[in-house]
Amino acid sequence: KEWFRKHYKHWRHKFVPSALTVKDGVVNYDGNLVIKNIRNVKYPLGVVKGDLIVDSRSLTTFEKFPKEVGGMLLVMDNYDMKDLKDFDHFPDKVGGSVAIQDMYLTTFKGIHKKIKKMNGEITISPYFAKTGWTDLLLIDGATSIHDYELNLSGNDQYKDTWAVMQIISKYMGKGRSGAIDAMSDLVDAGLDDWA
Repeated sequence: KEWFRKHYKHWRHKFVPSALTVKDGVVNYDGNLVIKNIRNVKYPLGVVKGDLIVDSRSLTTFEKFPKEVGGMLLVMDNYDMKDLKDFDHFPDKVGGSVAIQDMYLTTFKGIHKKIKKMNGEITISPYFAKTGWTDLLLIDGATSIHDYELNLSGNDQYKDTWAVMQIISKYMGKGRSGAIDAMSDLVDAGLDDWA
């Protein structure tokens, strides 16, 4: 409990020691959990019943993240780290939206096998990902996709990324058939490598 108390700092949420339980070495939290300033989660998390907010400039892995988050999952302010490049150990199920800022992903291929179920929008850093975009359409419960910085439009450096996001956005929530239609649109736009 002391590790969580030390890293739990948020102006709106308070750490509630009685909400934290440990069973067989796995930590569960019945409420909103905010963790700040970490490179990794020290103790394995099982279920966080509310929102999980990880505010860290140095997160390197999703290892020991919970298997399930009942509310929203937000990983933010990670822009100093280039080590966070994949969704290994990411929660399988998220009850709300997913927002991941400043990950240096080069592909979204297989993302639907990591985030199996969510309910809401997915907000990502799309700058480096050049392949696997249609796999975003296979995430069960993902209703829309956003670039968290909202600065791709009109930026020549990211014009292909912006075009891909527009195509993917058109088919969000349509599952496998949406992925097939998006692949066709990407090919028609000369962006078939991005599929």
